[in-house]
Amino acid sequence: MNLPGKVTISRTTSSLGPDTIRIGITDQGSGIVFVNAIMSLEDFARAVTGFGYQSAELEVRGLHKVGTILETKTEQVLYTGPHFRSGSLEMAPEIAEALTPYEVDGWVGDRSDLVNPHKRAKNGTQSVGFRRWVPQATEEKAK
Repeated sequence: MNLPGKVTISRTTSSLGPDTIRIGITDQGSGIVFVNAIMSLEDFARAVTGFGYQSAELEVRGLHKVGTILETKTEQVLYTGPHFRSGSLEMAPEIAEALTPYEVDGWVGDRSDLVNPHKRAKNGTQSVGFRRWVPQATEEKAK
């Protein structure tokens, strides 16, 4: 399977440890950075100058979404609950109640949008972002 993607190489500097090179690979359709290779500056320098098989720490995630397409939308959601929560947004019953009618067909709402005062409208609704990952269309896979 061939997929369009992006590669990002960045250098991280920290007073807490050694500088590193981070190589991220992103599946363009899903937007998932599914692998990050973290290397020392020395190992990276050896690799790019032709001395292959250098050590790296790999962070791998989101493989089940690689090859899918990210879809997004925004909905105006009526919300009368508190706009400040000290606990987990995931477990807040009033947030779950407000989003449940919209979370169908794989759509998942951004819970933090419901308590964000910058997303509030005058009519008592909140502008909430939703996302879902769907399979690629058959004609896109053939490319």
